[in-house]
Amino acid sequence: MSEKKRIAILGSTGSIGTQALEVISAQHENFTAGNTYSTKQCRIVD
Repeated sequence: MSEKKRIAILGSTGSIGTQALEVISAQHENFTAGNTYSTKQCRIVD
């Protein structure tokens, strides 16, 4: 079994950042969002 890849997302509230988080969520057995960075304050993950 391979180890999960840890991904850092820069600009996680923009359209590309949110899509990247959706991909990570859909592929949670392979990836984890290690760090997310944003200049906006909003709630992305419940």
